[in-house]
Amino acid sequence: MSGSEAQPKLVNHYGDVLLIQFKEYYIDDNGNETPLSETKEPIAVVIGSPGLHPAVANALMEMREGETRVITINASDRVGPRDPMNVITVPRKPLEEMGFSPSVGQTIAMGMRVGRITQVTEDTITVDFNHPLAGKTIFSKVTLVRKLKNDAEKVHAVIKSHFGQYADAVTVKMRKGTIDIYMTPDVLLMPNFQNVLAFVGMALAIAVPKRVAQYHITPRVIQMGGEDTRPPVKVQ
Repeated sequence: MSGSEAQPKLVNHYGDVLLIQFKEYYIDDNGNETPLSETKEPIAVVIGSPGLHPAVANALMEMREGETRVITINASDRVGPRDPMNVITVPRKPLEEMGFSPSVGQTIAMGMRVGRITQVTEDTITVDFNHPLAGKTIFSKVTLVRKLKNDAEKVHAVIKSHFGQYADAVTVKMRKGTIDIYMTPDVLLMPNFQNVLAFVGMALAIAVPKRVAQYHITPRVIQMGGEDTRPPVKVQ
């Protein structure tokens, strides 16, 4: 087999916007599947966007519509490596004197750190301050639902996926070279609103590089059939 024949055939490429459904989970110490997150409806992802894990992006580049794959991800990529120094053993008696009855699995705060009790003996308790996912493998089950084709479809899907329940407060107008994104003040109630705008901006810059996104806060969402005569405020 030649080198070229051994290379996977890419179906999708950098900048493509794909509608996917996914479920992420890990296997706990008892061998049970423990869910982390799951989509209730398809969401839009942009290949090359910083918000998409490289392992998932690489798999999506080879997938066709309707195909499902399970991708393994090292949780340390997200939460940092497991550090044995973050596991400590302390005397049990002083904690019990303060009214604390330790048991395996309990969460306990010590100073500025919060850990999980992993072992209890007659005299000591062992507390693990590592992130619960540190050292584990995350499984991401991904189904490619559809590849989006035109710019308007891509932009609306990206907006809906990032704004979530606030998507109804957003209207998009496409002009040559420009994407005008109008938002009511409701979006200011979003947690991490500025971060959402940053991720939307990065995703759109990759997905529709020939257009520039402009954000506006307006007293009401501008409908496609009419114009709001009040001047919008551009989001910096």
